[in-house]
Amino acid sequence: VLDPLYSNNFNLNAFSNSGSAIMRYMYKKWRMAVGSGVSSVRLKLNNLDNNDNKTFDFLNLTPQAQFSFTPKQQSSLSIAYRGTTRQPSINQMQPIRDNNDQLNVFIGNPNLKVGFNHSMNMNFHQFKMLSGRSMWVSANYNITDNAIANYTIFDTARGKQTYMPVNVDGNRGWGFYGSWNKGEGEKKLRYGLSLNVNGGVANQIVDVKGTPVKNRTDYNNFNAYLSLGYSESEKVSFSLRPSIGYITSKASLQPQLNNNYFTYGGNVDGFVMLPGKIELTTYVNFDLRQKLPAFPVNTNIITWNATIGKKVLKDKSGKIMIVANDI
Repeated sequence: VLDPLYSNNFNLNAFSNSGSAIMRYMYKKWRMAVGSGVSSVRLKLNNLDNNDNKTFDFLNLTPQAQFSFTPKQQSSLSIAYRGTTRQPSINQMQPIRDNNDQLNVFIGNPNLKVGFNHSMNMNFHQFKMLSGRSMWVSANYNITDNAIANYTIFDTARGKQTYMPVNVDGNRGWGFYGSWNKGEGEKKLRYGLSLNVNGGVANQIVDVKGTPVKNRTDYNNFNAYLSLGYSESEKVSFSLRPSIGYITSKASLQPQLNNNYFTYGGNVDGFVMLPGKIELTTYVNFDLRQKLPAFPVNTNIITWNATIGKKVLKDKSGKIMIVANDI
């Protein structure tokens, strides 16, 4: 017996045509590139059960520009912009209905628009061979027009939620990474500092009591790392990388909730050659988090793995190992 509500029988044809033109300019230490791509996509969806034909057309423009400068052989600076499209998937426009989970119901939206993402990034690096010093700096910023987010309807009486993809504006993200390191080669102490920061804004539509309301979430992640390392041929090596971080998150519908907390941790790994050419390696990772009123339980995770092994055969191409995970 055919169940028309949860049965689907359709054909999908996709047609795509694309092209691009980019102009490049190079002069000594300067590089520039400006151009754009364009593509057209047509989706033809034919429901064979009721002969219902639908056609979806998308026109995608992808402009781009890049600038780079190389003052020295081991230093460079680049700035780039790229535009890309975010077109909805066929499941978001006409999903196959599924009644396995009746408390979470998904509904497709055939009126979705194509999203467009603006991406800008900057990169700089410098390396000095004699001193073994390197520096990396990168930053990025992204903003999406007509981003696809969920419109969620909560039925608090039955504990049910119904969600549908919709277009929203205001979604954006950003990031920054910087590192400084010094020390290369055998029997030299290596050390460095790095900073990784990112954040953004995510928007959703929430309906609890019959009125749709936009829920804006602002989030930020800050992480700093210190690295130390040393190696001596195939005899001994170790590295130490402690870290500290701070995470913030605030939602416009529940601004009273405190979702800000510190994180601590890092990792330690080492290698030593024991008598009899027996190799011992170990790795420990620490992930420690500050407790919150919403999460008062202990969420700390410490993982310790180790391996002991010995190379065999005349050409040392084989190895017998004993491995212990989660010690």
